[in-house]
Amino acid sequence: MNASRDKTNRRKLSQLCRQAERALTCVFEGELGNPILNQITLLEVTPAEHGRAIVVTVGPITDSEATTRSQVETALQHADGRLRSILAQTMSRKREPLLNYIVHGFKEGQG
Repeated sequence: MNASRDKTNRRKLSQLCRQAERALTCVFEGELGNPILNQITLLEVTPAEHGRAIVVTVGPITDSEATTRSQVETALQHADGRLRSILAQTMSRKREPLLNYIVHGFKEGQG
């Protein structure tokens, strides 16, 4: 019975990630109105290890030397509440999923 429950949970998490990916793809295409976030693209959405969060992996749309990883991380932190709210609305969920971010492809620095 436990294996069946695990399989159902994995299926639900996979479905949640696909829904989140569709919603976030639209959002990162300019809906946030933040010039730093307008420079990123969604690379991948996966379930977090503990299953209570979604891991959102982003990268640059183009090779931008002007934007640093720190700037992107800060912008994502500031937009987190709005992103979670958008996900809850588009996915018709009572609870907003927690989001963890991974930023690839930007230079290191303090912005």
